[in-house]
Amino acid sequence: MAVWWHQICYVIIYVAATITNKYVLSVLNFTYPTLFQGWQTLVGFVITRIAASLNQIHLSPLDRTSLRNWLPASLLYIIVIYSGSKALSRIPVAAFVVQHNTIEILVFLGEWLYTGRLPSYLNQSGLLLIIASAVGVWISDPQLSPIGYTWMLIHVISSSIYTLQTIIRQPLKEVDQVHFNYLTSVLILIPASFVEGDISAMEEYPHWTLYRFQTGCIMSGILGATLMMIHLALKQQSGTISTNMALTVAKAFLVVTSLFVFDGVIYTAQFTFSIVAGLVGHWLVCYTKPQFDPDSAHVPPEDKEVKELQ
Repeated sequence: MAVWWHQICYVIIYVAATITNKYVLSVLNFTYPTLFQGWQTLVGFVITRIAASLNQIHLSPLDRTSLRNWLPASLLYIIVIYSGSKALSRIPVAAFVVQHNTIEILVFLGEWLYTGRLPSYLNQSGLLLIIASAVGVWISDPQLSPIGYTWMLIHVISSSIYTLQTIIRQPLKEVDQVHFNYLTSVLILIPASFVEGDISAMEEYPHWTLYRFQTGCIMSGILGATLMMIHLALKQQSGTISTNMALTVAKAFLVVTSLFVFDGVIYTAQFTFSIVAGLVGHWLVCYTKPQFDPDSAHVPPEDKEVKELQ
């Protein structure tokens, strides 16, 4: 399949998955994150296994050493999806997108501390624009939810640490990381739904039998898993930079689409300007971001020359 077709599919499914999640979490007010994320990761695990059985992806046999080394990252992944769900349910989609861009800031700091290298001035300008836009959205959001932005902060920090973990330490292939993350999430979130009382609280949920809720939950799981599969395929075909550019386009379309889907969101001039600035900053960072190579970090210049000659 052509790369451009993967990119178009990625953009469409990214927008559809996020809009569906927001609809279930906010419009239908499904405030049971352990159940919601447990269901999504269960669907993701099943689809991953089906894709492997159809030889669409190759899953490596998971040995105990690799699993033990990756377990902290999988636990962090659970925090990422849980906090992201809580944040998305409370803040507007556009604000969520702009705040999500700040992950690039913490990832940049981590890579800089690890390698000692600075990106281009154009890339640094994009990072500064992301910071300014995130602050602007926060102080000008007419629907400001302190709890929502607190969960967003947890989501950004945990996502940044998880991203650095995946690019600096890679004991598993990326598809195996996804597979193990899904499995770990199911094994932890489903029992957690009993401990937190989400299962018993579901009896009082008014939209349990509503077809829109049932359809939304089913589609959220399928779209999320499909998005992950397309992300892996796109990254393998065209590399990280092309995938990040597709993500930038997807975020822009998501913000525009959310304007027509969700009513009641107030957009002041400063709020709107901050959102646009955040999208531009993210595009600039993705367009100019250098490829990170952990193997070349902290290697003296003379050693690099020898390695190149070999």
